[in-house]
Amino acid sequence: MTRLSPPWYTLWNEVKNTIGKDPTVTVENLNVSQHPYQINILVEDANKGSALATILADTHRMGNTSVVVQVINSKGVPYQGKTVHSPVELSSIVTEGLSGNPLFVKSVVQQIAPYPNAPTFVFPVFTKSVVQFFNDDLTDLYHNYNNVTASVFRDIMKSTVNGVTLDCSTASN
Repeated sequence: MTRLSPPWYTLWNEVKNTIGKDPTVTVENLNVSQHPYQINILVEDANKGSALATILADTHRMGNTSVVVQVINSKGVPYQGKTVHSPVELSSIVTEGLSGNPLFVKSVVQQIAPYPNAPTFVFPVFTKSVVQFFNDDLTDLYHNYNNVTASVFRDIMKSTVNGVTLDCSTASN
């Protein structure tokens, strides 16, 4: 009988193969010994840790199972997210949290339509690349998970922070 990886392992691999690409960040093993399950992201730099805690989704619900994502320091103390007052401030926090990650290109603040009072979004921009890892995917010859980098970051990041929309994008060239 074939056993397939549960979705919380897919989430852990998404975090590990995106946020974990930053050499100053360590994504610890998925902890399934407690409920909810837990993914700890170890960051020594307090500014980066707090920035990541601001932009990463902290809870993922998967049916009757939840996975909590925590950004922690070396003593296991979780970082608190920063307060965001504007799109420009959120863009700066995105850059602070993702700088040093080779998948991150830049953060752009832009109004989404050319008319007065149109919402302003923050667009974290990622490399034109694919995140791939083994995942028991029966639709792939080698059982890999394959997804565009910006889409994987969209899965693990918050969609809004204090009313400001985050919309992950792929670099244009």
